[in-house]
Amino acid sequence: MLRSLVSPEDYSVHIS
Repeated sequence: MLRSLVSPEDYSVHIS
């Protein structure tokens, strides 16, 4: 939610 402007690749690490 805090990183809704980042690319899906970053989400992979953020979800971890």
